[in-house]
Amino acid sequence: MKIAFITAGAGKSYCGSCLHDILLIQSLINSGNDLKVIDMYTPLSVDFDATPLPVKKIHYSGINTYLRQKFAFFRKKPLTLNKFFELPSVVNFALGFGMDVSPVQLGEMALSVLKGREGNQALDLTGVMEELKKSAPYDVCVLSNSMLSALAPEIKKELNTPVVCQLMGEEAFIAMLGEPYRTGSIEALRKNVRSVDAFISHSDEYSKVMSDFLGRKAEDIIAVNPSVNAAFYEGIKRRDKPFTVGFLSKMNKAKGLDELLSAFIVLVKEHKADAYLLAGGEILDGESKTYFEEVKKRVASAGIEDRFKYLGRLEFAAKKEFFKASSVFSVPSLFPESKGIAALEALSAGIPVALPDHGAYRDIVKHTGGGLLYKPGSVFGLAALLKKLYDEPALADSLGETGRESVKSQYSVKKMTEMNIEVYRKVQ
Repeated sequence: MKIAFITAGAGKSYCGSCLHDILLIQSLINSGNDLKVIDMYTPLSVDFDATPLPVKKIHYSGINTYLRQKFAFFRKKPLTLNKFFELPSVVNFALGFGMDVSPVQLGEMALSVLKGREGNQALDLTGVMEELKKSAPYDVCVLSNSMLSALAPEIKKELNTPVVCQLMGEEAFIAMLGEPYRTGSIEALRKNVRSVDAFISHSDEYSKVMSDFLGRKAEDIIAVNPSVNAAFYEGIKRRDKPFTVGFLSKMNKAKGLDELLSAFIVLVKEHKADAYLLAGGEILDGESKTYFEEVKKRVASAGIEDRFKYLGRLEFAAKKEFFKASSVFSVPSLFPESKGIAALEALSAGIPVALPDHGAYRDIVKHTGGGLLYKPGSVFGLAALLKKLYDEPALADSLGETGRESVKSQYSVKKMTEMNIEVYRKVQ
Protein backbone atom coordinates (compact mmCIF):
# COMPACT_ATOMS: atom_id res chain seq x y z
CA MET A 1 0.00 0.00 0.00
CA LYS A 2 1.01 3.60 -0.52
CA ILE A 3 0.47 5.38 2.78
CA ALA A 4 0.90 8.99 3.91
CA PHE A 5 1.60 8.88 7.64
CA ILE A 6 1.41 12.22 9.47
CA THR A 7 2.96 11.93 12.90
CA ALA A 8 3.56 14.38 15.74
CA GLY A 9 6.45 14.53 18.19
CA ALA A 10 6.18 15.51 21.84
CA GLY A 11 9.35 17.53 22.30
CA LYS A 12 12.09 15.88 24.31
CA SER A 13 9.56 13.84 26.25
CA TYR A 14 9.37 10.10 25.81
CA CYS A 15 5.74 9.35 25.16
CA GLY A 16 3.71 6.28 24.35
CA SER A 17 2.41 7.89 21.16
CA CYS A 18 5.93 8.42 19.81
CA LEU A 19 6.88 4.84 20.67
CA HIS A 20 3.72 3.55 19.00
CA ASP A 21 4.25 5.55 15.81
CA ILE A 22 7.94 4.66 15.41
CA LEU A 23 7.27 0.93 15.86
CA LEU A 24 4.32 1.06 13.45
CA ILE A 25 6.05 3.15 10.79
CA GLN A 26 9.14 0.94 10.79
CA SER A 27 7.03 -2.21 10.66
CA LEU A 28 4.88 -0.88 7.80
CA ILE A 29 8.03 -0.10 5.82
CA ASN A 30 9.58 -3.49 6.63
CA SER A 31 6.34 -5.14 5.46
CA GLY A 32 6.84 -3.67 1.99
CA ASN A 33 4.51 -0.69 2.14
CA ASP A 34 5.44 2.63 0.50
CA LEU A 35 5.34 5.32 3.19
CA LYS A 36 5.45 9.08 2.96
CA VAL A 37 6.11 10.29 6.52
CA ILE A 38 5.26 13.87 7.47
CA ASP A 39 6.78 14.96 10.80
CA MET A 40 4.97 17.67 12.76
CA TYR A 41 5.76 19.84 15.80
CA THR A 42 9.02 18.12 16.82
CA PRO A 43 10.96 14.98 15.87
CA LEU A 44 9.70 11.75 17.41
CA SER A 45 11.52 10.82 20.58
CA VAL A 46 11.82 7.39 22.22
CA ASP A 47 14.05 6.02 24.95
CA PHE A 48 15.51 3.09 23.01
CA ASP A 49 17.74 2.77 19.95
CA ALA A 50 15.50 2.86 16.89
CA THR A 51 16.40 2.84 13.21
CA PRO A 52 16.43 6.56 12.41
CA LEU A 53 13.73 7.77 10.04
CA PRO A 54 14.97 10.33 7.52
CA VAL A 55 13.59 13.71 8.57
CA LYS A 56 14.41 16.79 6.48
CA LYS A 57 11.70 19.11 7.68
CA ILE A 58 9.42 19.56 10.70
CA HIS A 59 6.02 20.89 9.62
CA TYR A 60 4.13 23.05 12.11
CA SER A 61 7.42 23.21 13.98
CA GLY A 62 6.93 24.24 17.59
CA ILE A 63 8.84 27.47 16.91
CA ASN A 64 6.85 28.51 13.84
CA THR A 65 3.52 27.53 15.37
CA TYR A 66 4.25 29.74 18.35
CA LEU A 67 5.50 32.69 16.24
CA ARG A 68 2.43 32.62 14.00
CA GLN A 69 0.20 32.49 17.04
CA LYS A 70 1.81 35.49 18.72
CA PHE A 71 2.85 37.73 15.80
CA ALA A 72 0.69 38.56 12.76
CA PHE A 73 3.82 39.34 10.73
CA PHE A 74 4.68 35.63 10.54
CA ARG A 75 1.22 34.70 9.22
CA LYS A 76 1.38 36.68 5.97
CA LYS A 77 3.81 34.68 3.84
CA PRO A 78 6.51 32.04 4.24
CA LEU A 79 9.86 33.55 5.25
CA THR A 80 13.39 32.23 5.00
CA LEU A 81 13.51 32.37 8.79
CA ASN A 82 10.49 30.07 9.00
CA LYS A 83 12.25 27.51 6.79
CA PHE A 84 15.24 27.66 9.12
CA PHE A 85 12.94 26.95 12.07
CA GLU A 86 11.67 23.81 10.30
CA LEU A 87 15.10 22.13 10.34
CA PRO A 88 15.12 19.17 12.77
CA SER A 89 18.49 20.23 14.20
CA VAL A 90 17.16 23.72 14.96
CA VAL A 91 13.98 22.37 16.57
CA ASN A 92 16.01 19.98 18.72
CA PHE A 93 18.38 22.79 19.71
CA ALA A 94 15.46 24.94 20.80
CA LEU A 95 13.99 22.07 22.80
CA GLY A 96 17.23 21.89 24.75
CA PHE A 97 16.31 25.16 26.46
CA GLY A 98 13.08 23.67 27.78
CA MET A 99 9.60 25.14 27.55
CA ASP A 100 6.35 25.23 29.45
CA VAL A 101 4.14 22.66 27.72
CA SER A 102 1.27 22.74 30.19
CA PRO A 103 -2.02 22.26 28.28
CA VAL A 104 -3.49 25.12 30.31
CA GLN A 105 -0.98 27.42 28.59
CA LEU A 106 -1.57 25.92 25.14
CA GLY A 107 -5.33 26.43 24.85
CA GLU A 108 -5.27 29.39 22.51
CA MET A 109 -2.74 27.82 20.15
CA ALA A 110 -4.40 24.37 20.21
CA LEU A 111 -7.72 25.89 19.15
CA SER A 112 -6.05 27.95 16.43
CA VAL A 113 -4.39 24.85 14.93
CA LEU A 114 -7.69 22.96 14.99
CA LYS A 115 -9.34 25.79 13.06
CA GLY A 116 -7.18 24.98 10.04
CA ARG A 117 -7.53 27.60 7.30
CA GLU A 118 -9.28 29.93 9.74
CA GLY A 119 -6.48 29.67 12.31
CA ASN A 120 -3.17 31.48 12.60
CA GLN A 121 -1.22 28.49 11.28
CA ALA A 122 -2.85 28.42 7.82
CA LEU A 123 0.57 28.73 6.15
CA ASP A 124 1.71 25.57 7.92
CA LEU A 125 -1.36 23.71 6.70
CA THR A 126 -0.57 24.82 3.14
CA GLY A 127 2.98 23.55 3.58
CA VAL A 128 1.80 20.09 4.61
CA MET A 129 -0.58 19.84 1.68
CA GLU A 130 2.15 20.90 -0.78
CA GLU A 131 4.43 18.22 0.64
CA LEU A 132 1.73 15.56 0.40
CA LYS A 133 0.99 16.44 -3.23
CA LYS A 134 4.59 15.70 -4.22
CA SER A 135 4.03 11.97 -3.74
CA ALA A 136 0.28 11.67 -4.34
CA PRO A 137 -1.86 9.68 -4.94
CA TYR A 138 -2.07 7.55 -1.79
CA ASP A 139 -4.22 4.60 -0.81
CA VAL A 140 -4.76 6.12 2.62
CA CYS A 141 -3.61 9.04 4.78
CA VAL A 142 -3.08 8.32 8.48
CA LEU A 143 -3.23 11.06 11.12
CA SER A 144 -1.30 10.24 14.28
CA ASN A 145 -3.96 11.84 16.51
CA SER A 146 -7.11 13.90 16.24
CA MET A 147 -5.36 17.15 17.21
CA LEU A 148 -4.09 17.00 13.59
CA SER A 149 -7.63 16.71 12.27
CA ALA A 150 -7.63 20.14 10.57
CA LEU A 151 -5.74 18.33 7.81
CA ALA A 152 -8.58 15.85 7.19
CA PRO A 153 -10.95 18.18 5.24
CA GLU A 154 -8.01 19.41 3.12
CA ILE A 155 -6.84 15.88 2.34
CA LYS A 156 -10.32 14.79 1.29
CA LYS A 157 -10.85 17.95 -0.78
CA GLU A 158 -7.46 18.24 -2.51
CA LEU A 159 -6.29 14.61 -2.67
CA ASN A 160 -9.57 12.68 -2.53
CA THR A 161 -7.83 10.17 -0.27
CA PRO A 162 -9.41 8.15 2.59
CA VAL A 163 -8.36 9.40 6.03
CA VAL A 164 -7.75 7.22 9.08
CA CYS A 165 -7.20 8.96 12.42
CA GLN A 166 -5.54 7.38 15.45
CA LEU A 167 -6.84 8.33 18.89
CA MET A 168 -4.15 8.90 21.51
CA GLY A 169 -5.68 10.52 24.58
CA GLU A 170 -6.65 13.87 23.10
CA GLU A 171 -9.78 14.15 25.21
CA ALA A 172 -7.65 14.22 28.37
CA PHE A 173 -5.51 17.00 26.91
CA ILE A 174 -8.51 19.08 25.84
CA ALA A 175 -10.21 18.57 29.22
CA MET A 176 -7.31 20.46 30.83
CA LEU A 177 -7.58 23.49 28.54
CA GLY A 178 -9.06 26.62 30.03
CA GLU A 179 -12.26 28.11 28.64
CA PRO A 180 -13.20 29.21 26.06
CA TYR A 181 -10.52 27.04 24.46
CA ARG A 182 -11.85 23.74 25.81
CA THR A 183 -15.31 24.17 24.32
CA GLY A 184 -13.94 25.75 21.14
CA SER A 185 -11.49 22.89 20.60
CA ILE A 186 -14.20 20.25 20.99
CA GLU A 187 -16.41 22.05 18.47
CA ALA A 188 -13.57 22.44 15.95
CA LEU A 189 -12.50 18.82 16.44
CA ARG A 190 -15.99 17.47 15.84
CA LYS A 191 -16.27 19.55 12.69
CA ASN A 192 -12.91 18.34 11.36
CA VAL A 193 -13.52 14.65 11.97
CA ARG A 194 -16.55 14.63 9.72
CA SER A 195 -13.92 14.16 7.01
CA VAL A 196 -12.36 11.11 8.70
CA ASP A 197 -13.35 7.71 7.28
CA ALA A 198 -12.29 5.58 10.24
CA PHE A 199 -10.68 5.95 13.65
CA ILE A 200 -8.23 3.65 15.37
CA SER A 201 -8.30 3.43 19.14
CA HIS A 202 -6.23 1.02 21.19
CA SER A 203 -8.89 -0.68 23.27
CA ASP A 204 -12.59 -1.45 23.11
CA GLU A 205 -13.18 0.54 26.29
CA TYR A 206 -11.39 3.62 24.98
CA SER A 207 -13.41 3.41 21.76
CA LYS A 208 -16.55 3.97 23.82
CA VAL A 209 -15.02 7.04 25.47
CA MET A 210 -14.03 8.55 22.13
CA SER A 211 -17.31 7.75 20.41
CA ASP A 212 -19.07 10.06 22.85
CA PHE A 213 -16.30 12.66 22.74
CA LEU A 214 -16.13 12.90 18.95
CA GLY A 215 -19.84 12.52 18.33
CA ARG A 216 -19.22 9.58 15.97
CA LYS A 217 -20.87 6.17 15.79
CA ALA A 218 -19.20 3.36 17.71
CA GLU A 219 -18.68 1.36 14.51
CA ASP A 220 -16.51 4.16 13.10
CA ILE A 221 -13.92 3.55 15.85
CA ILE A 222 -11.95 0.32 15.51
CA ALA A 223 -9.92 -1.08 18.39
CA VAL A 224 -6.40 -2.11 17.40
CA ASN A 225 -3.95 -3.46 19.97
CA PRO A 226 -0.91 -1.24 20.48
CA SER A 227 2.51 -2.79 20.88
CA VAL A 228 5.77 -2.74 22.73
CA ASN A 229 8.90 -4.64 21.75
CA ALA A 230 8.74 -7.35 24.40
CA ALA A 231 12.20 -8.61 23.44
CA PHE A 232 13.68 -5.49 25.08
CA TYR A 233 12.62 -6.82 28.49
CA GLU A 234 13.65 -10.47 28.22
CA GLY A 235 15.47 -11.84 31.23
CA ILE A 236 14.01 -9.44 33.81
CA LYS A 237 12.61 -11.14 36.90
CA ARG A 238 10.10 -9.58 39.28
CA ARG A 239 11.61 -8.52 42.59
CA ASP A 240 10.09 -10.32 45.55
CA LYS A 241 11.89 -8.62 48.43
CA PRO A 242 11.95 -5.89 49.36
CA PHE A 243 8.41 -5.46 48.05
CA THR A 244 8.58 -2.42 45.77
CA VAL A 245 5.71 -0.64 44.03
CA GLY A 246 6.80 0.93 40.74
CA PHE A 247 5.27 4.03 39.13
CA LEU A 248 6.50 5.32 35.74
CA SER A 249 4.87 8.27 34.00
CA LYS A 250 5.08 11.99 33.40
CA MET A 251 4.61 13.83 36.66
CA ASN A 252 1.16 15.37 36.60
CA LYS A 253 -2.03 14.94 38.58
CA ALA A 254 -3.79 13.12 35.73
CA LYS A 255 -1.45 10.14 36.16
CA GLY A 256 -2.37 9.71 39.83
CA LEU A 257 0.92 9.44 41.72
CA ASP A 258 -0.76 11.10 44.70
CA GLU A 259 -3.47 8.43 44.65
CA LEU A 260 -0.84 5.70 44.56
CA LEU A 261 0.98 7.39 47.43
CA SER A 262 -2.22 7.40 49.50
CA ALA A 263 -2.70 3.67 48.86
CA PHE A 264 0.95 3.03 49.67
CA ILE A 265 0.63 4.86 52.99
CA VAL A 266 -2.35 2.62 53.84
CA LEU A 267 -0.24 -0.42 52.90
CA VAL A 268 2.64 0.63 55.13
CA LYS A 269 0.82 2.30 58.03
CA GLU A 270 -2.35 0.23 58.40
CA HIS A 271 -1.23 -3.12 57.00
CA LYS A 272 2.30 -2.82 58.44
CA ALA A 273 3.86 -3.91 55.13
CA ASP A 274 7.60 -3.65 54.69
CA ALA A 275 7.29 -1.94 51.33
CA TYR A 276 8.89 0.74 49.15
CA LEU A 277 7.62 3.10 46.44
CA LEU A 278 9.78 3.80 43.40
CA ALA A 279 8.71 6.61 41.01
CA GLY A 280 10.20 7.50 37.66
CA GLY A 281 9.13 10.07 35.10
CA GLU A 282 9.63 13.54 33.79
CA ILE A 283 8.74 16.84 35.46
CA LEU A 284 7.70 18.94 32.49
CA ASP A 285 6.61 22.40 33.60
CA GLY A 286 5.75 24.68 36.48
CA GLU A 287 2.44 22.97 37.17
CA SER A 288 4.18 19.59 37.16
CA LYS A 289 6.83 20.87 39.59
CA THR A 290 4.19 22.22 41.95
CA TYR A 291 2.34 18.92 41.86
CA PHE A 292 5.47 16.92 42.63
CA GLU A 293 6.43 19.23 45.48
CA GLU A 294 3.04 18.50 47.04
CA VAL A 295 3.72 14.78 46.66
CA LYS A 296 7.07 15.17 48.44
CA LYS A 297 5.42 17.11 51.28
CA ARG A 298 2.96 14.26 51.78
CA VAL A 299 5.83 11.77 51.84
CA ALA A 300 7.53 13.83 54.52
CA SER A 301 4.37 14.34 56.59
CA ALA A 302 3.73 10.57 56.53
CA GLY A 303 7.29 9.96 57.73
CA ILE A 304 8.16 7.60 54.88
CA GLU A 305 11.06 9.47 53.25
CA ASP A 306 13.17 6.31 53.59
CA ARG A 307 10.54 4.30 51.67
CA PHE A 308 10.07 6.64 48.69
CA LYS A 309 12.56 7.27 45.91
CA TYR A 310 12.15 9.49 42.84
CA LEU A 311 14.40 8.52 39.92
CA GLY A 312 13.65 11.39 37.52
CA ARG A 313 13.50 10.93 33.77
CA LEU A 314 14.64 7.43 32.81
CA GLU A 315 16.69 6.57 29.75
CA PHE A 316 16.08 3.07 28.43
CA ALA A 317 18.87 1.34 30.38
CA ALA A 318 17.66 2.99 33.59
CA LYS A 319 14.08 1.96 32.79
CA LYS A 320 15.13 -1.68 32.60
CA GLU A 321 16.78 -1.33 36.01
CA PHE A 322 13.57 0.27 37.30
CA PHE A 323 11.56 -2.80 36.26
CA LYS A 324 14.16 -5.12 37.78
CA ALA A 325 13.64 -3.27 41.06
CA SER A 326 9.81 -3.50 40.95
CA SER A 327 7.51 -6.09 42.52
CA VAL A 328 4.28 -4.62 41.14
CA PHE A 329 3.51 -1.76 38.75
CA SER A 330 0.76 0.85 39.04
CA VAL A 331 -0.15 4.12 37.31
CA PRO A 332 -3.60 5.07 38.71
CA SER A 333 -4.58 7.40 35.87
CA LEU A 334 -7.56 9.63 36.58
CA PHE A 335 -8.54 9.60 32.90
CA PRO A 336 -9.24 6.40 30.95
CA GLU A 337 -5.88 5.56 29.38
CA SER A 338 -5.84 5.44 25.59
CA LYS A 339 -2.93 2.97 25.23
CA GLY A 340 -1.36 1.96 28.55
CA ILE A 341 2.09 1.54 27.02
CA ALA A 342 3.94 1.69 30.35
CA ALA A 343 1.72 -1.07 31.74
CA LEU A 344 2.50 -3.21 28.69
CA GLU A 345 6.21 -2.59 29.21
CA ALA A 346 5.90 -3.68 32.85
CA LEU A 347 4.10 -6.85 31.81
CA SER A 348 6.79 -7.51 29.20
CA ALA A 349 9.25 -7.49 32.10
CA GLY A 350 7.13 -9.97 34.05
CA ILE A 351 5.83 -7.36 36.53
CA PRO A 352 2.15 -7.73 37.51
CA VAL A 353 0.01 -4.59 37.30
CA ALA A 354 -2.54 -3.04 39.69
CA LEU A 355 -4.65 -0.61 37.68
CA PRO A 356 -7.95 1.31 37.73
CA ASP A 357 -10.76 -0.47 35.91
CA HIS A 358 -11.25 1.82 32.92
CA GLY A 359 -9.99 2.61 29.42
CA ALA A 360 -7.17 0.58 27.92
CA TYR A 361 -6.24 -0.79 31.34
CA ARG A 362 -9.42 -2.87 31.43
CA ASP A 363 -8.62 -4.45 28.08
CA ILE A 364 -4.94 -5.00 28.93
CA VAL A 365 -5.74 -6.96 32.09
CA LYS A 366 -8.53 -8.83 30.31
CA HIS A 367 -6.34 -9.82 27.35
CA THR A 368 -3.15 -10.61 29.25
CA GLY A 369 -4.30 -11.92 32.62
CA GLY A 370 -1.29 -10.09 34.01
CA GLY A 371 -2.78 -8.06 36.82
CA LEU A 372 -5.66 -6.91 38.98
CA LEU A 373 -8.18 -4.07 38.63
CA TYR A 374 -9.78 -1.83 41.24
CA LYS A 375 -12.59 0.71 41.20
CA PRO A 376 -11.22 4.00 39.78
CA GLY A 377 -10.61 6.57 42.49
CA SER A 378 -10.70 4.04 45.33
CA VAL A 379 -7.54 4.45 47.40
CA PHE A 380 -8.52 1.56 49.65
CA GLY A 381 -9.30 -0.60 46.61
CA LEU A 382 -5.80 -0.02 45.27
CA ALA A 383 -4.28 -0.58 48.72
CA ALA A 384 -6.13 -3.91 48.95
CA LEU A 385 -4.64 -5.06 45.63
CA LEU A 386 -1.16 -4.07 46.74
CA LYS A 387 -1.68 -5.93 50.02
CA LYS A 388 -2.85 -9.04 48.16
CA LEU A 389 0.24 -9.08 45.94
CA TYR A 390 2.42 -8.40 49.00
CA ASP A 391 0.89 -11.32 50.90
CA GLU A 392 0.86 -13.71 47.95
CA PRO A 393 4.20 -13.60 46.08
CA ALA A 394 3.36 -16.80 44.20
CA LEU A 395 0.26 -15.08 42.78
CA ALA A 396 2.31 -12.02 41.84
CA ASP A 397 4.87 -14.22 40.07
CA SER A 398 2.14 -16.08 38.20
CA LEU A 399 0.37 -12.90 37.08
CA GLY A 400 3.65 -11.39 35.91
CA GLU A 401 4.71 -14.39 33.87
CA THR A 402 1.24 -14.85 32.38
CA GLY A 403 1.30 -11.19 31.39
CA ARG A 404 4.76 -11.48 29.85
CA GLU A 405 3.75 -14.36 27.57
CA SER A 406 0.43 -12.75 26.63
CA VAL A 407 2.06 -9.46 25.61
CA LYS A 408 4.30 -11.39 23.22
CA SER A 409 1.27 -12.84 21.43
CA GLN A 410 -1.50 -10.27 21.89
CA TYR A 411 0.54 -7.06 21.67
CA SER A 412 3.30 -7.92 19.22
CA VAL A 413 4.50 -5.42 16.60
CA LYS A 414 3.49 -7.90 13.90
CA LYS A 415 -0.09 -8.18 15.17
CA MET A 416 -0.39 -4.41 15.60
CA THR A 417 0.77 -3.86 12.02
CA GLU A 418 -1.61 -6.45 10.55
CA MET A 419 -4.56 -4.95 12.44
CA ASN A 420 -3.73 -1.44 11.22
CA ILE A 421 -3.39 -2.56 7.59
CA GLU A 422 -6.78 -4.25 7.85
CA VAL A 423 -8.33 -0.91 8.82
CA TYR A 424 -6.53 0.90 5.99
CA ARG A 425 -7.92 -1.58 3.48
CA LYS A 426 -11.45 -1.16 4.77
CA VAL A 427 -11.55 2.54 3.88
CA GLN A 428 -10.09 2.23 0.37
